[in-house]
Amino acid sequence: MDESSPLVMPDAKLKYSSIAVVPGVFPKEAPRRCCFPWRMRSTMLILTFMSNLICYIDRTNLSIAIIPMAAEHNWSKSYQGIVHSSFFYGYLLTQILGGYLADRVGGKAILAAGVIWWSIMTALTPVVVSVTALLMVVRIGMGIGEGVNFPACLNLLSRWLPLDERSTGMGFVKSGMYCGSILALILSPVIINHMSWHWCFYLFGMTGVVWFAVFVWLGSSTPQSNRYISEQEKAYILAHVTTSRNATQIPLIKILTSPAVWAIALAWFCNNWGWYTWLSWQPSFYKELGVSTDTASWLSALPYVVMMLMVIIAGTISDYLIGRGIDVAFVRKMCNGIGMIGPAVCYAFLPAVKSAEVAVTIISTAFAFNAFAVMGYGVNSIDIGNTYAGTVTGVGNTVGCLAGVVSNLYAGYQIERTGNWGIVLYTMCGTYVLGTIIFAILAKGTPQFEGDDVAYSHIPSKLPPDTDSVEPVSRKTS
Repeated sequence: MDESSPLVMPDAKLKYSSIAVVPGVFPKEAPRRCCFPWRMRSTMLILTFMSNLICYIDRTNLSIAIIPMAAEHNWSKSYQGIVHSSFFYGYLLTQILGGYLADRVGGKAILAAGVIWWSIMTALTPVVVSVTALLMVVRIGMGIGEGVNFPACLNLLSRWLPLDERSTGMGFVKSGMYCGSILALILSPVIINHMSWHWCFYLFGMTGVVWFAVFVWLGSSTPQSNRYISEQEKAYILAHVTTSRNATQIPLIKILTSPAVWAIALAWFCNNWGWYTWLSWQPSFYKELGVSTDTASWLSALPYVVMMLMVIIAGTISDYLIGRGIDVAFVRKMCNGIGMIGPAVCYAFLPAVKSAEVAVTIISTAFAFNAFAVMGYGVNSIDIGNTYAGTVTGVGNTVGCLAGVVSNLYAGYQIERTGNWGIVLYTMCGTYVLGTIIFAILAKGTPQFEGDDVAYSHIPSKLPPDTDSVEPVSRKTS
C-alpha cells in the first residue's frame, strides 16, 4: 500500500459501533508525522500506567507506614484493620459514578480530577492522624478520588486501543499498579528511616500533582480531540477501535442486570479478596515470621515484581491467541482460570510454612499465576461494555472493592482472635475457586448492550495474502 494512500476508502462511511475488528489483518499504519517520535496511543498508555502507579504508591505506602504509626499511637490489630478498610468506603462511592461520567463526558477530565483529589488527601493524612474521625474522613476522601481511576482508564483504553493491542495495553497499564506497590514497599522504609513516616504521604502526594500537569498538557479523551496525534495514526485508530465516541445514553438497568457484567463483578470480588489482604497485611505477615521491617518491605515487594512482569507476558499471550482466531470468550475464561486456580493451590500450602524465604517463593508463584486473571475478568469490561466500558468497569470494581472492606476487617479480626493466618489463607483459596467457576459459567466475549453490536469472535484463522489492503468488515453480532 502506497504511504500516500488513504487508510480507509473515502466512500466507506464507517459506523464505529458496527465495525468488526479482525486482528492480524489490519492495514499497516502510514509513517507518523507529528511532533512526537512515538505514537500518541503509546503516550496515553504511559500516562494511564503512571496514574495506576501513583494510585498504588499512595494506597500501598500505608501498609509500611502503619507499623511505626501503630507503635506511635498504640493501635491494635483491629484498629489497623479499620484504618485500612476505611479507604474502601470512599472507593465504593465513585466507581459507578466515575465510569458513568467518563462514558458521558470523556475519561480525561474524570481521571485528572480523581488524581489531584486523592493526592491532596494523601498529603493530608499525617496532619489528621491523631484524630480518629478526621483520619477516617481523609482515608474515605482518598478512596473517593481513587475510585474513578480504573473506570476512567478503561474508558480511555476502549477509545484509544485497537482490539489486537487491547490485552497487551491493558497488561502494561495494570502493571503500573504493581510497580506502584513495589516502589511504595521499597521507598517507604527508606523515607521512614531517613526522614519520618509523615514524609511517605507528603512526597507521594506531590507526585500526583506533577502527573496532573503533564496529563492536562498531553492527554485527551479520544484520538479526535488530541492536539498532537498525526492524521495517519488518528485514521488508523478510528478504523480499528470498536468505539470512538462518548455515550449519549447509558443503559444502566441493562448493565446492572446483565449476567456477563455480574460474571466480571463477582470474579473481581473473589480475586480482590486475596489481592487486598496481601496489599494491606503482607509486611505484617513477614514480621510475624521474625524478619525486620526493612526486610519485610523487600520481601513484600518481590511478588509485585513478578506480577508486573507476568501481566505483560499474559497480555501478549492473550492478544496472540485472539489474533490467531481463538474465540475471545474462551481466551478470557482460560486466562481467568489460570489466574485464580494457580493462587488457590499455592496458598493452600502456606499455613504450614515457617520460613520467610519459602513463604515469599510461594506468594510470588501465586502472583505469577494471578497475572493471567487480569486478561480474564480484568479486560473483559472492554469486551462486553465497549462504549460503556467505564460504567461496566465501575459496576465490577464497586463489587470488587467490597472485598477490600470485608477482607481487611476479616483478616484483622481472625489474626487477633486465633493468633495465626490459617483460616485467612484457606478463605482466600475458597474465594479464588468460586471466582473461577462463576466467570467460566457467565462470562461473554462480545458487546452485550444495545448499539454496541460489534462482533469480533469467530475471527477467520486464514488471512488473505495481501494484508496491507484489507479494510474493516462490517458484521453484526449474532
